[in-house]
Amino acid sequence: MATLGKDGVVLFQDEARVQYSPTITRMWALKGQKPEINTYGGRSRQHLIRAVDPGSGKVHVVFSKTLKAGQFQHFLEGLLFKYKDKGNWKNSSQV
Repeated sequence: MATLGKDGVVLFQDEARVQYSPTITRMWALKGQKPEINTYGGRSRQHLIRAVDPGSGKVHVVFSKTLKAGQFQHFLEGLLFKYKDKGNWKNSSQV
């Protein structure tokens, strides 16, 4: 990281999906009684894309109902815009 210079930035990026649905597994119940699992009546999921700047501690995150290539590209373009004045990424072959 020393070769980045004073304005250099490293971002760690990740995507994740969180699914909101009850997991039916083994559970305790009185003998002869069927346990009841309360749910809100549907399956839903939430996708998120995030990037962390470990140097400053900044976290960038977006939430979405789906995760497609276009949404990921839009997220990356947003990061480039936010960090446009940092480093020399326009002339870098490592971008």
